[in-house]
Amino acid sequence: MKLFLDKEVGALEPTRRHGQDAGYDFKLTKETTFKAKEWTILPTGIRSLFDEDTALIAFNKSGKATKNGLMVGACVVDSAYQGIIHIHLYNTTDTDWTFPAGEKIVQFVPVKIDSSPAEIITSDEMTVEEFYKDHNSERGSGGFGSTDKK
Repeated sequence: MKLFLDKEVGALEPTRRHGQDAGYDFKLTKETTFKAKEWTILPTGIRSLFDEDTALIAFNKSGKATKNGLMVGACVVDSAYQGIIHIHLYNTTDTDWTFPAGEKIVQFVPVKIDSSPAEIITSDEMTVEEFYKDHNSERGSGGFGSTDKK
C-alpha cells in the first residue's frame, strides 16, 4: 500500500503506534470542532494506492468513540478510488468537542476483499431450508441479542 500526502493542504502522515496495530491512525489537519448531534466530513489530504483485492475501512478510535461519542459514518475506500480520502464522523453527544491539529481521529484498516461474484438464488428456485441444507450451523437465524438465549 502507498499513501500520497499532499503537504500543501496540510496532510499528516498516518501512523501505527505499535507494529501489531491493525489500523493506521489518521490525524486532523487543523483544529476541528465536532458539533453536538451533527455529521462532519473532513478531507485528509491523503490519497491511496493499493492492490485490487484490498480496501481501506475506517473504524472508530476507541477513545474518541467511548469518551467523546464520535462514530464513523461512510467508511470504505475502494482500491479504484483515486481522490482524497475523507473522514466522516457523527458526534452522538450533546457536547461540542474541539480537537487540535494532529489529533488522531480515526483508524483505517487495510482489509483483503473477496471480489468474486455472488451466486444469486431466488425463492422461486428453492426454499430457505434447501438453501442451507448442507450448511446447518449452531447459530441458525438468531440475531439482535439472541446469543445464549433459547
